[in-house]
Amino acid sequence: MIRRSATLVSLLFVLAVSRGLAVQTSSLALKPGLWKITAEVQASRALRDRLPPSTLAILDKPSDPQLQCLTREDIAANRFDTRPPPGKCVVTTHSSSATEVQLTQVCTVDQTTRSVKVKIEAPTPTTLKVTWTPGDPDAVPSTVRSGTWLAESCTGGH
Repeated sequence: MIRRSATLVSLLFVLAVSRGLAVQTSSLALKPGLWKITAEVQASRALRDRLPPSTLAILDKPSDPQLQCLTREDIAANRFDTRPPPGKCVVTTHSSSATEVQLTQVCTVDQTTRSVKVKIEAPTPTTLKVTWTPGDPDAVPSTVRSGTWLAESCTGGH
């Protein structure tokens, strides 16, 4: 029971981190405006084998696309969600170009420290993929958010 609780806490932590990435500036060549964002959680086989069916059902349920307004400032700061990061986070950028940023985010929440590797891909100015890979993929699932640019105006978006 304790192991399941620890796994669930770890799962919730990475989901919270993936929702609120606040990082150093980048040079991604993305268009600001209204974006359609989808999210997918990917758990390793070892992690899936330990999770209860109710948690697996949550992980396997496809998320509804969300409309999100990304400003030039959001893109420059690699901020692809409107929620703040959980706890205190330190970000180290390893590489940054017009089409890809790689960084590590280390956050402390309730005296627990976790690291997450983040890869932000922008193959075109109108497509985006952000992959959060935890330091221990057998304890915490990865999260992938994909985005498609819709319009310059954010009317109707977040």
